[in-house]
Amino acid sequence: VEGETFRALRSTVIQPKRTINIAILRPTNNKYALSVQPNVGGRRQPTVAEMTYQKTIDGYHWEGSISDQALITPLQAKIIYKKDEKDKNNYRLDLQTEFIYSNQPDKLFANSFHLHRSTFVLPEQNKRIVVRNVKNVNDNVRFVIELKSTHQAR
Repeated sequence: VEGETFRALRSTVIQPKRTINIAILRPTNNKYALSVQPNVGGRRQPTVAEMTYQKTIDGYHWEGSISDQALITPLQAKIIYKKDEKDKNNYRLDLQTEFIYSNQPDKLFANSFHLHRSTFVLPEQNKRIVVRNVKNVNDNVRFVIELKSTHQAR
C-alpha cells in the first residue's frame, strides 16, 4: 500500500509439501488482477483473474477474464449496467452480460435484463373508471420487465 492508494498485495503461503504465491495487483485505477500460483517451483503456471471497470454517465462497464493452464482459451465476461432515474416513478434499468468460454463467436452466452417503470395520464373518458377503483388517480403506472438469454452452442 502506497499512502492512500492500493497498488499491490503479495503473499506467500508455505505448507510442508508446497509453497503458494498469491498476488493482488492494481496496475491502473480501473484494473485489478489476482494471481495464484499453487506450486512455486513446479511446472504449473499461475491462475490469473483480471477485471477492469469503467464508470459511465449512466452506469458501469465491467470486463474480466480468467486464464489457467487447464483452459484452452481464457474465460471472458462482460457486464454493462445502466440506470436512468428521472424521479421515483419514472426510471429505467438495463443490465447486459456476456460470457465467452471459447474462441468461437457462436458459443457466446448472453443475457439482458430490462426494467422500465413510467407513469402516464389516462384520457378523460377512462379517468372515470380509474377514479372508482384507484385512490390516487394520478398514479397510473406502466411497468415493463424483459429478460432475454441466448446461447447457441452446438
